[in-house]
Amino acid sequence: MKFKLALVFSLFAMLGVLTGCSSDPVMPEEPDTATGTTDGTGISTVSAGPYSIEVSVVNTSLSPVSGASVACYLMHEHLLTIASLPNGSYYPGLVMTSLEDAQSRRSVGGGAGPEIVGAAKAARETEISVEIIVHNASIASHGYDSEPQNYSLIQSDSWTIENTQTLDMESFYQFMDTVDFQGSVFVHLNSDISLAAGAGRQLASFLLGHINSFEAFASLMSWELRLFSGDTVTVTTMTYMEGKLPLMNISGLSMYRDFWMQFTLTWGENPWDLDSHLFTPEIPGDSDTLAYHVYYGSPGNASEPPYADLDVDDVTSYGPEHITIWDEFPGTYIYAVYHYSGSGTITTSEADVGVLKPDGTVELFSVPDDITAGDNYWWHVCNIDGTTGVIAVVDTIASATPGWGYYSIPPGANQVMPPKNRQ
Repeated sequence: MKFKLALVFSLFAMLGVLTGCSSDPVMPEEPDTATGTTDGTGISTVSAGPYSIEVSVVNTSLSPVSGASVACYLMHEHLLTIASLPNGSYYPGLVMTSLEDAQSRRSVGGGAGPEIVGAAKAARETEISVEIIVHNASIASHGYDSEPQNYSLIQSDSWTIENTQTLDMESFYQFMDTVDFQGSVFVHLNSDISLAAGAGRQLASFLLGHINSFEAFASLMSWELRLFSGDTVTVTTMTYMEGKLPLMNISGLSMYRDFWMQFTLTWGENPWDLDSHLFTPEIPGDSDTLAYHVYYGSPGNASEPPYADLDVDDVTSYGPEHITIWDEFPGTYIYAVYHYSGSGTITTSEADVGVLKPDGTVELFSVPDDITAGDNYWWHVCNIDGTTGVIAVVDTIASATPGWGYYSIPPGANQVMPPKNRQ
């Protein structure tokens, strides 16, 4: 009888061990990488370390993307996967997957005998699935409005070796060719650098084959990450298994700004169209002295009155939009945001404004929560002293245009915005 009980206990102990094997995640013992190309179904299956990795690449409509080059890099606890189209038809995509989470999503056997043995075997030959969504390419760069999950863990992983150097922007542009993957490279700003530059985002990708000059690159960098041609950056690249990852992390910035002040507007998905507006004090010109209204209908000029301009009118959510004052004049500047179109109200837009001030610091504003706001209302953000650069916070929501006092138009009246020509 004792022998039978011992045998029963031994069997249960064995089942417990096998069950534990099936639930414990398998982690890599050493670094490994694998590359492949997606087939007609948008899938590439590659092997790295103990894993069989199925990478699915789809576009924003969730349709499969064939011919995408994929690369998988094993970290201690994560899998870094990058997808890029050699022809540049899509912007590259990047995903950092937790190996433990990916394995916990697998279904394992919970019964007896062969099911448990099969589960233990599956844990040794782990199948990991990764989906990457890529966006259709238009210009040669793309800013990502949210940072990929776990991105910071790439640089901190001990299997990557950091290489740091300080470069001017032209040297930075030339250096990008040494770290690209299929002609694409990611540039990432540390959070404090993004804040100091007034970028409104931390990550952008660049299609190097579509950039034919430093001037074009500098324009894209200023648009995506608010870094300018005269800046100097401290950049860290990462070597993995004797090759460089296509990631450039900027952790230091010496700014050279030939403008006086800059306003950066970002917002959420809805309402999809908010607009930046700047009302200037009176500015002398060749023949007269006038106050100006800088906005999408009159984007201004950097080298002549009003010596301020709007870079782009974003009509499809998120932004960023930038208004830059290149030369200042005595009097009061007024900066405001207008809800042009889209569902919701300006107070539900998640709008933020960063003001890059003459001293190089950034002052941040978030749209106030005003439940009385209606459609096509204004957010009067602040006033600026054109002599001292001092910002007077206003931060109010109203239906009346804040800058109309300069135009001899009855106060309290509501301005009708001119229509936009959408492509």
